[in-house]
Amino acid sequence: MQPHGEQNFEEFMQQAQVMQRQLAQAQADLVVAEVTGTAGAGLVSVTLTAGGEMRWIRLDPSVVESDDVPRLERLIMDAYHDATAGIRELTHNMLEPLSDLIARASEDGDTGRR
Repeated sequence: MQPHGEQNFEEFMQQAQVMQRQLAQAQADLVVAEVTGTAGAGLVSVTLTAGGEMRWIRLDPSVVESDDVPRLERLIMDAYHDATAGIRELTHNMLEPLSDLIARASEDGDTGRR
């Protein structure tokens, strides 16, 4: 039979290994993730990697034919900002379970529960 302290340490190490695997998986998923933002009811779309690198811009032909260049510029910026908001949401959703797990592990350590 193991002393209580050794058992708690082993449980802690197991939790740390689980967190490490989950973090590695989240990082791998984020490397390949892409997010598309749109503006002008879908007339303009911008696709970014989760790291913020722009992959492409898609423009509806009706926007390109317009003589209103400032409108097109605004639509591209709006689509870009929509995509960056999507990246923040994606990152948050992927990492939130890990932060919850870390918080629970920390609470267990603070109260002596395991």
